[in-house]
Amino acid sequence: MNKKNNKRMFDLKEVGFRNLDDQFVAITFDQKDFANALFNNAQSIDMDDFARSIYQNGKGEINDQVEMELLNLVPTLYSSYRIVAAIRESIERSKK
Repeated sequence: MNKKNNKRMFDLKEVGFRNLDDQFVAITFDQKDFANALFNNAQSIDMDDFARSIYQNGKGEINDQVEMELLNLVPTLYSSYRIVAAIRESIERSKK
């Protein structure tokens, strides 16, 4: 499958996790800081476009290329397991 064809939406406001009481806890990001970090480390035009969209709207289209870059980049940006896992889970939810 062409990596550019598998597009879906990623919304930064939907990134979070379920606590021990099974309640959703949203993780608050500064969307401009997050987008700048993605933009500064982009390895593709797709990630560049995704970072611009996150900067402006807090959400953007994600495809296989962007997903791969996010999964590789996020652990270098955040040392917290919970944040990294929440972003991974949000990516997985976007596939459904």
